[in-house]
Amino acid sequence: MKIMILLAWLIISAALTARAWAEDVKAQRQTAETMTYEDGATLQYWFYQPQGEKVKDKKYPLMLFLHGAGERGDDINRVLRHGPPMQIKKGKDFDAYVISPQCPHKKWWPAGDMIKQLDLLLKKTCNDYPIDRSRIYITGLSMGGMGTMAMVQALPDRFAAAIPICGRGDVSKASKMVDIPMWFFHGDADPTVKPEGSTQMVEAIKQAGGNKVKLTLYPGVGHNSWTKTYDNEEVYDWLFAQRKGQ
Repeated sequence: MKIMILLAWLIISAALTARAWAEDVKAQRQTAETMTYEDGATLQYWFYQPQGEKVKDKKYPLMLFLHGAGERGDDINRVLRHGPPMQIKKGKDFDAYVISPQCPHKKWWPAGDMIKQLDLLLKKTCNDYPIDRSRIYITGLSMGGMGTMAMVQALPDRFAAAIPICGRGDVSKASKMVDIPMWFFHGDADPTVKPEGSTQMVEAIKQAGGNKVKLTLYPGVGHNSWTKTYDNEEVYDWLFAQRKGQ
């Protein structure tokens, strides 16, 4: 009887060890990096590159993901809670480079200093890796959705498409967004960032002459409209199909 119990324990232990090893391998597919700026500021980020052997002379898309306010700080593992970095950790593959920076404590993605840092991070990645500059994308949730709108307004010539989720932005600058395909997502019962944050921006873009914008409102959904969005493969299919100049 004791032998049977010991054998069962060994089997369970081996299975748990194998599972933990598999999770470690998945986590290693994106690496924690740090960018240091001339003023001494630093920005941590997760870096993912397409898996497998690279195709010679092929250029790859680049996706920038901006997390929400709850993931700010100096523990880079917080960024793995949601969105593309979480999906990569769980084993999802992208035929693209993905950078997922962490906003420092008390900072705000839409602020001018953070937009400058993100711009320099994008430039560095484009210079260091085979990036298709006609296929640079940005997406983010909550504060990251706000950062997504602010980045598109600040750098309208940079992005091929954008997906802001449960965010809001400066509608007075909507005219800067008219040429960029954008797909907005929001829960219509969001108590944290009201759905008007998206609906008003979409309307402002249309009023400014934009016709490449669309909006999905989830009935009865609160603040977490990002899980449904990032779990939808059609969203990624749409995103990666966009090119600058189309």
